[in-house]
Amino acid sequence: ACIKFRMQDGNEAESELNKLLKSQHHLFEASDFLRHNLVVFSNGDKALEILPSLVDHIPEARLNLVLYYLRNSAVDEAYELVRDLQPKSSPESVILATVHAMKWQQSKDRKSLKLAQNYFQKIGASATECDTIPGRQCMASSFLLTQQFDDANVYLSSIKTYLDEEEEFNWNYGMSLAASGDYKTAEKYLLRVQSQSYKSEHTYLKLLSKCFIENGNPQRAWELYQKLGSVDFSLLQIIGNECYRMGHFLHSARAFHVLSENDNNPIYWEGERGACAGFFQKVIAHKQGLLETNQSSGQWGRDLEEVARMLRDANNPQADHMAKMITTWRQTN
Repeated sequence: ACIKFRMQDGNEAESELNKLLKSQHHLFEASDFLRHNLVVFSNGDKALEILPSLVDHIPEARLNLVLYYLRNSAVDEAYELVRDLQPKSSPESVILATVHAMKWQQSKDRKSLKLAQNYFQKIGASATECDTIPGRQCMASSFLLTQQFDDANVYLSSIKTYLDEEEEFNWNYGMSLAASGDYKTAEKYLLRVQSQSYKSEHTYLKLLSKCFIENGNPQRAWELYQKLGSVDFSLLQIIGNECYRMGHFLHSARAFHVLSENDNNPIYWEGERGACAGFFQKVIAHKQGLLETNQSSGQWGRDLEEVARMLRDANNPQADHMAKMITTWRQTN
C-alpha cells in the first residue's frame, strides 16, 4: 500500500489496504499505523479525529497533522506543532520551511521569512537533494522568497517536464515568469491552473491581467475583470495603467471610467481623459492611413461612440467639451 501511495496515488494505496481490512477489520482499531496511514491515503480524511492522539509516538503523525493544518490554512495550529522541532530529515525541513513561509505570508514577520528561506536553501544545496526534484523545488522556493525570479526560473525550468501538470507548479512558475518579464510563457503556465481557489486569488488575477495586456490582448484582461461581478480597485488600476502604458487606450479608458464613477479622486479622471484623448488620436491616425490595423472602420466608429458616451457620463465640463468634439468629428468623418 505504501509503495502504491508513493508510485501512484492514495486511492490505489487505500484499495490495497482495504483488501486486508475486509477480512480482518479488527486490525484497523488495533493498529495505530494502519489508522495513521489510512488518513494519509485518504488525503486527510478524519485527520483531526485520529492524528492528534498519535503525535507523541508516531513521528510521521505530527508532520501529517501539520500538512493537514497547512492545507486548511490553519497556519497558527501548524506552527505550534513544529515550534520546537529540530529537523533530522529533508521532509521535516521542507515542512518546517513551508510553515515559516506561510506564517510570513500571514503576519509579515521578517524572522519567519528568513527562516523559511534558509531552510529551503539548505535542502536545495545539500549533496543528497540538489539533483532531485524536491531539492530543486526547494532552491526555487528560496529564490522566490527573496524575489530573485530569474534564478528561480532556472530551477523551475529544469523540472517542468516532471511537474507541468501540477497546479502548484504552474502557479509558481507562471508567477515567477511574469515577475521576471517573460509574459508570453507566463500566460501559458498561468492558464493551466484550474483550481478555482487559486484562480480567485488576487495575485493570480493581477498577474494574468498584466500578461494579457503585455501580450497584446487587453480585451481578455477586461473580461477577467468583468467576471468578478464587483468593482475591484486594484485590478482596475492595473488594467488602466498598464493598458495606457501599452497604448491600449480604449480599455484603459474603460478602467479609469469605472474608477472615476466609484471614487472622485482626480487622478482617475486624469487617467480617463488621457486615455480617451489617446484613443481619439489613434482613430484619426487610422482614418489618415497612418495606423495599420485589422479592425474595421465600423468598429472604430462604435468604439469612438463608446468613448464619447463615457465622457458624457463623466459629469465634468472638460469631459463635455471633449465628447462634443469627438461626436462632431465622428459625424463628419
